[in-house]
Amino acid sequence: KKRVYFQLLIFGLLVVSCGSNETCKDCEAETITDTIAEPDNLQAALKDTASVKKSVAVENKENHEKIVKKYGEQWDFCTCVVANDSINDAFEKGGMTPKQEEKLMARWEYVDNKCK
Repeated sequence: KKRVYFQLLIFGLLVVSCGSNETCKDCEAETITDTIAEPDNLQAALKDTASVKKSVAVENKENHEKIVKKYGEQWDFCTCVVANDSINDAFEKGGMTPKQEEKLMARWEYVDNKCK
């Protein structure tokens, strides 16, 4: 009896899913026109991207100068990762005296200032 219900369910789903072969002509046309770029628009878009890249580069340089002015010369990413990992490892091992913990915290603050 369960098998008959299961077969009817599968047959019903098959009929419902295959019942309509209509396609959305408007949707297809809209998708096609969205992906086509006119040559003039393409040139304008390329010019816009170049100016955006240039302004982002200028903004990054200005931000870097502000950070250097406020915090001093910065370390590169890899140096920061290695320094922070070693500090985290030391904290995770534990077993430190309060004086050692203070020294490690001071080192963490120093690294934090070099890695803005």
